[in-house]
Amino acid sequence: MGLFDSMKKKAGELANQAQNAVNQQYNQFQQGYPQQGHPQQGYPQQGHPQQGYPQQGYPQQGHPQQGYPQQGHPQQAYPQQGYAQQQPQEQWEEADADDDSDDAGFVRDYALEAQDDTASFDIGNDIESWWAAHRQMEEVWDDQAKRYELFRKFGIRNEQHFYQVNETVNRFICGVRFENAMAAGRRDVYQQLWQEMSIDNQQQVERLRQTVYRYAPQPQQRQRFGWDMGDITQMQMNVFTKLAMQTMQNRAQGELAGELAPYEGVSLQVWAQAQAALANGTDINVILSKIGIDRAKWDAVSNEWMARMSRDTTVTIATEYGKAFSSAGQGMFASAAAAGVAGMSNPGATDSQGPPITLEQWVEIMEAQNAAAQQGRDANQVLQSYGMNALAWSNVSTWWSTHFAQNAMKNNGELHRRFSELQAHFQQRFAAPSADGDVNF
Repeated sequence: MGLFDSMKKKAGELANQAQNAVNQQYNQFQQGYPQQGHPQQGYPQQGHPQQGYPQQGYPQQGHPQQGYPQQGHPQQAYPQQGYAQQQPQEQWEEADADDDSDDAGFVRDYALEAQDDTASFDIGNDIESWWAAHRQMEEVWDDQAKRYELFRKFGIRNEQHFYQVNETVNRFICGVRFENAMAAGRRDVYQQLWQEMSIDNQQQVERLRQTVYRYAPQPQQRQRFGWDMGDITQMQMNVFTKLAMQTMQNRAQGELAGELAPYEGVSLQVWAQAQAALANGTDINVILSKIGIDRAKWDAVSNEWMARMSRDTTVTIATEYGKAFSSAGQGMFASAAAAGVAGMSNPGATDSQGPPITLEQWVEIMEAQNAAAQQGRDANQVLQSYGMNALAWSNVSTWWSTHFAQNAMKNNGELHRRFSELQAHFQQRFAAPSADGDVNF
């Protein structure tokens, strides 16, 4: 097993934890497809990364050394195969589930993996391209023909070369965290990294730095990574989100183009905007007059678009509906919803807008609705007690769900940690019923 394999398991758990939280948020306000005259309470998932992908960082804990090297370039005399000596004497091992090999019988060459190679990727300037390519290869890994098609596209020779590139990226990520901690004079972080990476001696640190300077010799190339693995994990998750959104867009313009074509002259966008106006209290006759159809055609159009969303297992149509609904400029917190939609393919768009309500308020209302649902009470009554209707809550959740998905793991997972604490707090609070058996909100 490669030196960094245990690291990937730990980092994968961290990313999966964040992903589960993201999915949970979407499930809180995704109440299904819209009924006639009633808006959907949100929009489907954006296509966030799935569980199980190899990650970089978070090794098992070890014991730090007391040395703190001087800043500067790593020792170039240190052999490139420095990590190979830590592997078992048999450099080729049988493929198994723990070492990321598949059932095809190929084995990983750890001596090869100890040498730096990034194929066609420029990880110092565009590590995002590697993460995106890694995701694409992972998704088709069980199909050997498609796997090798992508190998050729990205300049990868075979499975052994793929793992060599992957381990080079692992070394780069670990090394750049060391380098940035040193540049900032953070001895505490530096010593923590020794523990996280199970570093035994200074020579191993120099090996990591050697990889860093090979692919990112300039300080500005390294600075954007920082030393917090949560920030780097979030960078990777944002790449996966953008990749998934691009896949949906390609699907919408390709095999689903017919399903997204207007029905009876009414496009999905127009219908979604009409649904938003209806949810905002606009009279249905005013809406029909603006669209230029009668009630019979409206019912037929609504039935058709709901049917199309129902039979689209990729949720591409439902996602396009949600984007149009939330961008319609209707109701309280409309601008926040628009920022949330913009952020789906543009990380950071929500930051300039600012939250429509606080994180604490968002989690409280969410858990209040959950508690009411368990009692069989109407969630809309809960929203009214907080001065909201379903449309306002949808707008709020659009902003917060996007913001959470793109910021949960930053600063060592601070947002995710705070959300989890608030969720536990309000679940306990609303678990205690009043004297009449209901929860007081």
